[in-house]
Amino acid sequence: SDHEGNRYCYFGGGRITRVTLSDLAKKFHYNEAYLSSLIKKTFNISFSTILKNIKMIHAKAFLINTDMNLDEISIAIGYNSVDHFIRTFTRLNGITPGKYRKHYSKI
Repeated sequence: SDHEGNRYCYFGGGRITRVTLSDLAKKFHYNEAYLSSLIKKTFNISFSTILKNIKMIHAKAFLINTDMNLDEISIAIGYNSVDHFIRTFTRLNGITPGKYRKHYSKI
């Protein structure tokens, strides 16, 4: 849904920066299609899959370590829709975000 898989939210130094494949291609002076194929060849997964995995790592950290609600988490990691975030999280982790939080929460 509107390229959500191609955006990345970078968490560093207390700020969130959105990075796209296009941004990376420009930064490193590569053609976007070439960079995409280079990533796929090097890591054996697509750029969008890498981004989804990174988003899920951050989502899990937010679920475990904060009391942020699912709307706040979905926005923080770059999803435009909380429903899409919940579906993606559940599909990739085999458990809903709410159940994940109940099981692993440290707060």
